[in-house]
Amino acid sequence: MPRAHGIAVTAATKAFNLAGLKAALIVTASERGDAVRASFPYEVEWRMGQFGSIASVAAFRHGGRWLDGVLASIDDNRRLLADLLADELPDVRYRMPQATYLAWLDLSALGWGDDPAAVALERARVALANGPMFGAQAGRGHARLNLACSPEVLSEAISRIADAR
Repeated sequence: MPRAHGIAVTAATKAFNLAGLKAALIVTASERGDAVRASFPYEVEWRMGQFGSIASVAAFRHGGRWLDGVLASIDDNRRLLADLLADELPDVRYRMPQATYLAWLDLSALGWGDDPAAVALERARVALANGPMFGAQAGRGHARLNLACSPEVLSEAISRIADAR
């Protein structure tokens, strides 16, 4: 029996690093969902870049092994970050992410104020995303770190932050 509703909007852009190529997919599970999709403005349904289309097909058809490697590298980095913080910045709180390449760091213990990303950039020359941008209350004293980098870059970033305390 077909589903009465369900619409998935997805793309190869994040997983396969194709963010600059416009190529999202809208998948529906029923006539009702298809009617919703058809009601979107023309640009939403049909405006896709040719390179985005070609790259997405190639990624979905042939990129499985590459993606497996990327996911393994990110998993290694989230574990490496936990070890680096335990060794070099034990007062920084970090909960290992389960489904993202972004780490949320509580840097409050460093005494760097509401926006520790600004301090990290100035003192350690490490660019983090500023926590308050993600919500004034929850983001105070926090910063976001991108784990989709080499282990060497991650290690250097944490060493610089530790040295800047």
